Parts: sequence; structure tokens; C-alpha cells
Amino acid sequence: MKRLFQENATPKFRNLILLFATLLLSISCDKIISTASPDEDTAKGTAVETSSSDNIHVAFAGGGWRAHTGHTAWTMSLLETNGNKLDNVFQHVESIGSNSGGSWFSTMLIYSPKFVTNIETIALKNWGDTMNGGWLGGQQNLFNDISHCSSASGEAYSACVISYYSGIHLEWNEVVKSLVFKDYFLNGKTLNGSRQSWANDKSLFLASTMLTNNVVLNAAGGVSGRGYNQFYQACYNSTANTHGKNGGSCSSGVVPDVTPVIFSSSAQSTNSNLTMPPFFPEAGASTQFNIAYSQQTDNNPNTGNASIANPINNDQVEVLHAAAASSAAVGFAASENASGGWDFSYAADNSALNFSLKNGIATYDVAQDGTSISDLASSISVSFADGGAVDNSGVAQIVNFLQANGDDTDFHIVAFDNVQSPPFHIGAGPTLAEAGNDIASLFGYGLCEGNTFCSGFNCGGTCVAVPELQVFESKTLTSTPVTWSYPAKPSKYMNTPKLIYTKYKVTTVANPAMGIKEKSTGYLHAFTCYYYNATTVPENNKESFLTYEEMMQFINDGLKANNNEGLAFLEKALGLK
Repeated sequence: MKRLFQENATPKFRNLILLFATLLLSISCDKIISTASPDEDTAKGTAVETSSSDNIHVAFAGGGWRAHTGHTAWTMSLLETNGNKLDNVFQHVESIGSNSGGSWFSTMLIYSPKFVTNIETIALKNWGDTMNGGWLGGQQNLFNDISHCSSASGEAYSACVISYYSGIHLEWNEVVKSLVFKDYFLNGKTLNGSRQSWANDKSLFLASTMLTNNVVLNAAGGVSGRGYNQFYQACYNSTANTHGKNGGSCSSGVVPDVTPVIFSSSAQSTNSNLTMPPFFPEAGASTQFNIAYSQQTDNNPNTGNASIANPINNDQVEVLHAAAASSAAVGFAASENASGGWDFSYAADNSALNFSLKNGIATYDVAQDGTSISDLASSISVSFADGGAVDNSGVAQIVNFLQANGDDTDFHIVAFDNVQSPPFHIGAGPTLAEAGNDIASLFGYGLCEGNTFCSGFNCGGTCVAVPELQVFESKTLTSTPVTWSYPAKPSKYMNTPKLIYTKYKVTTVANPAMGIKEKSTGYLHAFTCYYYNATTVPENNKESFLTYEEMMQFINDGLKANNNEGLAFLEKALGLK
């Protein structure tokens, strides 16, 4: 039986597990900058009608089990008043972008017949029913099945359950397959495979990131000192060099710990003739990444080089592998730069997903320990981690797609976000702007110092150096009042749940890392649920799931309050009424 806290587990291994749990639980807890007290009156804007048929897109933000559950609540609330058919709810939506827990949700919604049947037929109040409920009830059963974890709580509980499903080597792909998608079988289904009928005319984008700095790739002999150590450095359009345990460099300067990656799947309708965003937004279709590999034994490095040729074809990647790559938050620890130690980064190697990019084709690659440096260079083996460090709302991929297809004027992006950190505040009085951290980052706010993305309270945990995240002009966030909120008057208590909707008239800024050009214009409809007690990963086998159910009901009740006021805004944003 796979177990985490075995009696003979070393203290170092236990500490590593807790590091992983911390990353997974709080990797999106960016530092909050507040210039207004949380109990000031929220300004109320004026609703503007949305186009009923053109250029509407949906973004599902990340956040693990909380995100999946929150997205379900938004969607089921819409289903209740739109004939319980996804065809009705998303009839005007042209594309969907997502990452992490949002990618679990979007892929189940698009590819799983059982999930579609369940979300259209099971009442919201029964979604967490462990007997005959939906995904949430099934997940609680799977968590409860691990009886030896029941005595733990918090991060230790989460790590215990995740380790059971991932195995001793912490293979994140197994967690997604054996736990998250357990009841919604998608094995063998590829991104270009058959979909549920409601989604045939939608394009899909799943955010991930390629680890770029001093990453361990399948080193032989276990931890440092008992074998050789292998590293690589990836550089965009410049010469790559490795310096063993002393890091890596690029001729243009050291790149961030991660670079954006987009798994995409085009609409399958017969009249679809769309340009998909490039796999590497930064590199585009014509330029390339250079990689330097270094195999070091007794301080005598053996180096190799390779180039990633674009464009990359990813349509044969299995849905489960793409969803796992989009949600591998713990994979950041596979970079020595992020984890702070070679032993940690080596042990975390299976928590980032390895892909081969040989001949410009993305293929999930379960490489074995001991793979030679020349074989790694030949197969163009790279490691992917969570997309949340790049854009936790899925908005950037959609903007990239719209610009590639000349639809970047008067677009409408409906972004669903479910957060645990208190809303980001800036301004005061009637001009108070309020947004979740994931939305604020799109306007250039909310990151930790030095353009880093950190776990832990007030940026006090593990940090990952990320490329620029800003997509839209900053002044829009600071000058746009909240359109609608529930409850309407904020509580003075920071842990009071809240729903926030703001309609922003946005203009893009140039962001080479995301492949985004400036001056595109449209609207961002940001729907955020702040629920303090809803964690990214269940922290116990009862209270956490009860909290998820309460959060779902809170979203549903809030949208229905004041004669369905919130629901009316949501339906307008989606072009329904």
C-alpha cells in the first residue's frame, strides 16, 4: 500500500512532503497591497448590455479543489435558469481558457460524458452527496478511503492523501488520473479527440509553464553524492550555458524560473479555420529556445546542447496529461532555483511532468533514471509545471488567440475566479477598486517583490521568478468601480465571504512573454468568489468538504439575491439576456 508517513520515512522526506503541500496549498497566495479599509462602501457601477452573439470567451482560474468546486457552482447556477443544458449556457461562447483546477473543470466539461450528464442533472445541493452525488461527493469518498491519513490535519493531511495516490515518487500525473479524474474516465482521450456536443464549436487553451532554470532531469543514483547530477538551462533566442550546481545562464541574461506554455485544441465545427496560439507564446512560430544540458560527475561536467524548433504540435497529447501539466503546482520544486536545494529538486522531479518535444511534437515522456545527457538532448526532454505562475485566470491565452485571429476588438472575456486570500483593494470611497489577486495580476498588481510568485502568507514561502504577468493597462483597475457585489456592503471582518463582479473596459499592453501585443480593446467581466475557509486542497476528511458545499451554496444564493440581480449580470456577460 502506498503511504506517506511510514514509520521508517526519513525526516528529510517528511519535510519534502510538507514543502510540496505548502506549494500546492498556497502557490497562488500572492502578497496583498491594500490602500483602503475593507469595510468601506463599495461603489456600484452601471450595467452595460453585452453583445448577444459575438466574441464572447470564458476563462476558468486555477486553485485546485476549491477552483473546480467554485466553477461548478457558477455553472450550475446558470444551468438552473437556462434549461439545465450546457448548450444553452455557453451557446455564445467561442473559446475557453483555463489552468490548474480550472483545467480539471474545463476538460471534464468538454470531454467527459459522465461529467456533463452529472452537472446537467444533479441538483447543486446534492453535488457533495457521498452516496449519489457529483464530483465533490466522489472526491470526498476517495479522500475518506485513505483511513491512515485521518489522524492528520492541515498540510500533513493533504500531503498524506496526495502521496497515497501519487506513489512514493510523487508522480503528479498519477494524482490527476487516480484521484481527480477517478470517476470521469478519460484515459486515451487526446486534445483533438471527440468532445461533448455542446463544445464542438469552442476552442480550448490550457496554461502550463516550462521550467527553465537549473532543473534536474532524471538523474541516476538517487540523491546528491550517490550518482551523477544532471541540469539544464533553457534560453529564448540566445545561447544557453550550465554551471552545474552553480546554476545556468543565457547570453541575454538569466531567464525566469518558468516560461509560458499553452496546450490548445481548435474548435471542431466544420467551418472552423482558426489560427491556434503558439505552444510557446514567447517564441512564436518562427524563433526557438536553446537548451544547454550538463551532466556533472565529481565536478567534471559533460555538456550537451539542443534546440526546440517551433511550431510545436500538441493535438495528440492526452487530455489527462495536459490537465496534469496545467495543475502541477508542486512541480516548481523540481527547479533547484525554486526549491533551494539539489536534493529537494531531484526528489520533486516526478512532480513536474516531462515531455519530449522532438521533431516539434509534444509527447508525454516518462523518462527513466539514468537517461544519458545525449539521449535527453536528442529527445528534447523538458519539464512542465503549473500554469498559475503565469496567469491564474486563463485570460492571457484567450487574448493571444484573439490577436492571432484578428478578433481583438470589442471582445468579451468572462473570467471566473475563486480565491481564499482577501480581495485586493486600491483607491478609496466611491472609487474603491476591489478584485481577487488573480484578476489584479492581469493589471500589473499583486505580485511579490522582484516579479516573483510566492507561497505562504505575505510572500513568506517558496518563490518562483516569473515573466511579466500584466495583460491590461493598470489604470483600468484603479479607475473602475465594482459593478455588483454580494453582500453589497463589505463587512469589517476579513473572513466574510463575498461575490464581486466588475466589468472592465480594457486595453492590452505589450507582453512578449505571453505573446501579447498592445492596443487591443474589449471587456473583461470578472466574477470572483472570495471564501476564506475554502482551501486549495482538502485539509481534513470532513470540514473541508463541508466548506466546499457551503461555498457552492453561497455562490448560488448570492447570484439569486435581490431578484436574481447577480445572475442577470452573469447572463448578460455571456450574451444570454
